[in-house]
Amino acid sequence: MNVNNPFVSVIIPTYNRSHLTIRAVESVLSQTYKNLEIILVDDGSTDDTKERLHQYKERVRYIYKENGGVCSARNVGIRNAAGSIIAFLDSDDMYEPQKIELSVRYLLKHPHVGLVHTAAYFIDDDDNILDWKMHHVNKKTGWKKEKLVFKNFICNPTIVTLRKYIDKAGWFNEELIVTGDWDMWLRISEYCQVGSIDIPLSKYRITSMSCYKNLDITSQETFYILEEFFKRNSDVSYWCKRKSYSRHYLSMAECYLLKEDYQKMKEQYVLALKNYPFSLKTVGILLYYIVAFSSLRKRLSKAILFQ
Repeated sequence: MNVNNPFVSVIIPTYNRSHLTIRAVESVLSQTYKNLEIILVDDGSTDDTKERLHQYKERVRYIYKENGGVCSARNVGIRNAAGSIIAFLDSDDMYEPQKIELSVRYLLKHPHVGLVHTAAYFIDDDDNILDWKMHHVNKKTGWKKEKLVFKNFICNPTIVTLRKYIDKAGWFNEELIVTGDWDMWLRISEYCQVGSIDIPLSKYRITSMSCYKNLDITSQETFYILEEFFKRNSDVSYWCKRKSYSRHYLSMAECYLLKEDYQKMKEQYVLALKNYPFSLKTVGILLYYIVAFSSLRKRLSKAILFQ
């Protein structure tokens, strides 16, 4: 391995997104960092993905598999990756030209860091930039598991990580449908420090309905991940556990409110209060709900969409 110019494997899982997949691939081909490979894992597409990718056959390693979900596709990519550094890019997202170069340089400069992520642009279906964001807790390098368990503040296409920590943490849990990325970053954060670059180097595509999809599945998976995390990390404080459960119940309550499922919203909100009744945010949401419901919906709609 060239320690000053390590080989990077960029893994792109895709399913029936041929037109967007081309944009994702081209954004990797345009990288200023050239010592990399692109592994495109087609998770059983029935559209023209294979045909449209044929023009890149000399530069992209195309692997077809039966449909098994995005975590399964990522694991196939990992299994076939030759790089000591791994990057993940979903097929509807894109990289800025210096994404890999700056991420690799960061890892080389900070040998105690095993995973680095960056700020991201939020884009719509037509690639228009809507906003960009870097969560405030990201801006200092360090051990982040007790922050990451509160909230998945890592935007998926911004990840670059050392392969050895993926192997230590275990690969993606293929039973998870919605939350597999958070579960993976959380497990990696138990083995290494996490760093960040406060520059938007990826483009993350969102839609107005993205936060409403699969809410029941998201809820089930979220609390499964929390239970497993606290089993593995008995050193984490009791109050960290209570606060994290409360924070996720509140997040689900906010989503159900926007979906206008008020019964489930109330159920999740009560659980948030029971787990940690001292949260100013939880109490504030209740007061907002009582006195300014319409305003609350507008604020939450934007906050959740760009979280």
